[in-house]
Amino acid sequence: MSRNIREIIIILLFMMLSYSFFSGEVVLGADIVEKLLVSKNLSVAIGDIYGFFLENELLFNRIMNLMVMINLLLFLFLAKFYKDYKENSVDKKELSKKLKDQNLLLDDINIHVWTFKDEETYGLVNKAHAEFINKSKEEIEDQNIYNIYPKEEAERSIKCNSRVFREKVEVYTEEIYKDKNGEDRILAITRTPRLDEIGQVDYLICSAADITAHKMTEEKIRSMTYYDSLTGLYNRRYYEYILPKLDREDNLPLSIIVADLNGLKLANDVFGHEAGDRLLKTSARILKDSIRGEDVVIRWGGDEFCALLPNTGAEEAQIIIERIKSNCLRYDLSPFSPNIALGTATKYTMLDRVEDVFNKAEDRMYKQKSEEKNNINNPILSSLIERFLNNGYEEEEHLVRVRELSLKFGNKLGLSDNLIHKLFLLAEFHDIGRLTVSSGILQKRGELNKGDLEELDKHIEAGYNIAKNFKILNPISELILYHHENWDGSGYPIGLRGKEIPLLSRVLRIIDAYDIMVNGRPYRQAISKEEAIKILKAGAGAKYDPELVDEFIEMIEDKQEVRSNKWEEIDE
Repeated sequence: MSRNIREIIIILLFMMLSYSFFSGEVVLGADIVEKLLVSKNLSVAIGDIYGFFLENELLFNRIMNLMVMINLLLFLFLAKFYKDYKENSVDKKELSKKLKDQNLLLDDINIHVWTFKDEETYGLVNKAHAEFINKSKEEIEDQNIYNIYPKEEAERSIKCNSRVFREKVEVYTEEIYKDKNGEDRILAITRTPRLDEIGQVDYLICSAADITAHKMTEEKIRSMTYYDSLTGLYNRRYYEYILPKLDREDNLPLSIIVADLNGLKLANDVFGHEAGDRLLKTSARILKDSIRGEDVVIRWGGDEFCALLPNTGAEEAQIIIERIKSNCLRYDLSPFSPNIALGTATKYTMLDRVEDVFNKAEDRMYKQKSEEKNNINNPILSSLIERFLNNGYEEEEHLVRVRELSLKFGNKLGLSDNLIHKLFLLAEFHDIGRLTVSSGILQKRGELNKGDLEELDKHIEAGYNIAKNFKILNPISELILYHHENWDGSGYPIGLRGKEIPLLSRVLRIIDAYDIMVNGRPYRQAISKEEAIKILKAGAGAKYDPELVDEFIEMIEDKQEVRSNKWEEIDE
């Protein structure tokens, strides 16, 4: 090694040793160090050190080797530090990217995700949950739940949170919360505890999905399964489901009411299915309004209903029946007010079969139905007559005049009491089918057009169908049907001719036409008695039975009260 290079290395070595962790006294000797420390002449001190190393070349070489090793270790340490730093920097970037991606992922899903630090304090929230509440994430995080939700909703959430913290279990609930639009939404919420290293709940992770649409579909399916779509009542399938639950000793006495809606077929056949549906829905409402909260009303099928009354004796069941009847009277429904036949029976012991109780109630219902049907004061018929007379479907004065003429003409013809009674009923109810005709047509001023006349003509068959539904009117139903048939076959609805037309229908044809001619209709001006007689004579053999026309004209001209008994043998 050249002298100059060696001198430079010695100087550098001295500078490094000045900052070394090794004691200078060990390497250089105490006397040299002391000179270095106390000397005011740095060049002298350096000279001494320089001389020392020149004289101790072996020590110099050892120190050089030591410095090489130290530098090598320092290099390796720095290299490892640099490598770790670079890797750690990459890990931090990757972690940051992963966290960012996870946040984006949580904010992109529709499922609500949030945490609770304790029972009441929010932790982190995702975008879906924040938007549902109509707040930013920053406005929710670290806030007390009472600052976010109304008191009732907050307390419900706290109650569930408390259970998770207390029992350390996952809890699933379905809860109703209002969304940002103020609409109720059903949330399926799962609260999951996250435990720390000692097994205590550190925080809750909550997730929620909006299941409102699912619940609505579920409810729709349930409604289709157990509810009658028209009336909204339970259906027969529900009866089969609920009966075993009610047929237990703790529900005794168990009463059953069986109900049958009177007049449904009449409403459907004569007034249309809309009228029938309206009658069914009103009757269902009456039944539901008449029972108690714990009772069950079921549409059994068609026009039949039943009610199951747990813990209800026979007397109490009868009170409910009377309430139903009273509520029926409150409804002024077109074409007639609801009328329900009712029967009840009660199960007192578990030895009684509920099927037998049902059958007994049904038998009692049919008995009442039969009695009302055969009663001259049938409530449905009374309702129809009241509507017929009071709502402009027919003038009561016209009916009074036709009844009087019918009795007079019947006696003139020498008809039997049975025929006169039928003729009287026919005079009363021959136009009952007008209930199906628009009041606008019946009260129209001026001539009726073709469409009006076609609708008016339908009242004949409607009257026939109405009469067929009542025992008291059934004997005159065909007489109503044929009272617009003409002698020459040009009438309606069948086109009968001559004596194919029942006698009483021919008689009423003349009486009705005469009264309308001399007294008029809203759409037809009245004419004189003489003009009416001329028209009757002109129509004899065409519209009217010619013999009956002669008899009728004689009667109204007061020429002869009773001519003969030639009609007495006829019995219709």
